[in-house]
Amino acid sequence: MFDTMLTTAVQTAVLFVMMGVGVFARHIGVFDAEAIKRLTEFLIKFITPCLIVSSFQRPCDTSKILSFGWAFLISVVATLIAIVLARLFIRTDDRRKRHALEWASVFSNCGYMGLPLEQAIFGEEGVFYGISAIAVFNIFAWTYGVWMMGGAVGKNGFLKGIVNPANIAVAIALPLFFLPWRLPFIIARPIELVGSLNTPVAMIVMGFYLASAKFGMAFKCKYTYMMLLIRHFVVPIVLIFLLVFCPFIDSIVKHSSIIPAAAPIGVLLTVFAVRYDGDAEFSTALVAVSTLFSIITIPIVISIASIVF
Repeated sequence: MFDTMLTTAVQTAVLFVMMGVGVFARHIGVFDAEAIKRLTEFLIKFITPCLIVSSFQRPCDTSKILSFGWAFLISVVATLIAIVLARLFIRTDDRRKRHALEWASVFSNCGYMGLPLEQAIFGEEGVFYGISAIAVFNIFAWTYGVWMMGGAVGKNGFLKGIVNPANIAVAIALPLFFLPWRLPFIIARPIELVGSLNTPVAMIVMGFYLASAKFGMAFKCKYTYMMLLIRHFVVPIVLIFLLVFCPFIDSIVKHSSIIPAAAPIGVLLTVFAVRYDGDAEFSTALVAVSTLFSIITIPIVISIASIVF
């Protein structure tokens, strides 16, 4: 257990050091809000899709597709558990804060934080299974998540939940995975190199936003502590308990599914708060507190999973 906790803690600490680069870059004026917005767009539309396509460039094994399906189902279950817990225990009368806290309890940073950790701890196979959590996140966030924040879902919401850069990349990568040949080196190598930027760029973007967060605002609300408990401990621990009864699922699939379940709040919360007249400052503070909190909680949760599995 100690070795697992130490390894996970070191990898998590490395990510936070990279976030420090983003904090420093903001303070010295290398990036402004517009520049980081464009960098985020590049991350979402190019870097992460390249990482997804690259992770599927491996020898075809039909058992891995079955395992990918299990990972997808596990992520759906984790999301549903979080939805039920958030509806039951987040009870503040402040509507805008309640929306932010419920959203924060349900949706984790499975892309910016989850994929880098899966890559650092389990390599490309961890990324392969971790991609399923991103697909589930997008489907639920742009439908239930929009509704939760007070927005109208409609046809466009469902389309965004299904048709987005990450899911498009999966749709491209899956057929390539089944083909008897791989992409030629002159194409595969650039895709791999661009995809390798996912971790540092994602951490720099997160660091930029952490630099301006008002942490005290989050701690003034007593339901913040309930949200942190649900997001960082209850959901992953319940998921670990349920997976104990699934010996037919490979251990690495289970571990790769626990990481996004234990990851901090998704940064999309702030975007939704701005778009749907929510409390943007409070939402940003929640993301910041949760992200810092995760440096302690993720190693603990992963260590528990390693003992159980």
